[in-house]
Parts: sequence; structure tokens; C-alpha cells
Amino acid sequence: MEDNSLLAMTEQFAARICHDLVGPVGAIANGVELLADDGGRADPEVVSLIATSARTASRRLQYYRAAFGSGNAISTAKPLADARALAISIMEDGKVALDWGAPAAACEAMAGRDTVKIMLNLLLVALESLPRGGTVRLSVAPTGDGLDVAFSAEGQQARIPDDARKVLEGAAASNELTPRAVPARLARLVAESAGAALAVSESDGAVRLTARIPRAA
Repeated sequence: MEDNSLLAMTEQFAARICHDLVGPVGAIANGVELLADDGGRADPEVVSLIATSARTASRRLQYYRAAFGSGNAISTAKPLADARALAISIMEDGKVALDWGAPAAACEAMAGRDTVKIMLNLLLVALESLPRGGTVRLSVAPTGDGLDVAFSAEGQQARIPDDARKVLEGAAASNELTPRAVPARLARLVAESAGAALAVSESDGAVRLTARIPRAA
């Protein structure tokens, strides 16, 4: 049963990554075909399409490497600054604005790679909560023994997807994981391993995701 659950989770992680990369990679392939059909002439619009799509794919891969991987993509010296840079890059061309100020030195001193993995995955959940666009605001504050992290996703019809909510609240069975809820699952697994506590709340036009994370998790 445990092997079946691990297989199911691996399949959903792979489905999530492929879903998010198929668009830009497909656009690159289409652009190359257009160049070939035109005898290799460097049409500015086609070149722009290829460049934009390649940039999008690269940024997503870098983000997922940090959010879903071992964490080696994040430095130990300034993990929050690295996470912020990744978040800004992945959202530059999207319909959601990001309000994430430069991290304070006191917060950097308490953060570790698990902290960043929790934050990057919660950010993906926040983005899923804004189907019509909006703004994601992040606050990070030291508590003495760790960090209080809060994401506020604000926008029209803001609502956390039911599958992600169930995962974050610990109400989803292992066989209920969906590709959309992959970031929520990973955030919860890392939080449990690091001794962090997650919470979810909703109000009119806003979703709030919070984490209390021990020092240097």
C-alpha cells in the first residue's frame, strides 16, 4: 500500500510539472517549425515567441527545482532572498502581481531550505486561488524561535481549490492527490518534517495561507 501511495504521488508530481511546461515548450517547437517553413528567415515575431517561451520554461524549471527538489538550488546564506528572486521571475509575465519586499536580516538568519520550500509551495497554492488574477502579498516576521509567514491572495473570486484545502488541512487521503494539489501536499509534508504549523482561512475576495516555521528549518 505504501508503494502504491508513493507511485501515485510520483505520478501526480510528474503530471503537474509536465502540465506547466507543455505550453512554453510547445510554443518553442512551433516557433522553430515556423522558422523552418520560412526557410530559416529570422522573423522578429517568431524569434520573440521562441525567446519568451524559452524564458518562461527556464524560469519555471528553476522555481520547481527549488520548490519540489532537494533545496540545493537555494543558498544557505540568503535563502529568503533567493526564494524572492525565483518568485518574482516566475510571475513577471502573469496576471497576478506579487508584493514581496526584500527580507530583513533577522528573518534571513532564522530561515533555512525547508522554510523556502514551504514558502515557494504555498505561493503556488496562492496563485491557484486567483483564477481571475489579483495580488499576492507576503509578510514574514521573526517570532523569537522562528518565523511567521503569511500569504494573502486577493482578487475577484479568490478561493482556495477544494483539493488543495483538504491537503493543507490534513483531510485528504493519500490517493486523493491531484496535480493541482501537489504544492499543497509538498508544503504539508515539509512542514510536518520541520515541525511547522500551517493554516488556511478565507474571507470575501481573499485567501490567507499562514505558516509558523521553527528557526533554521
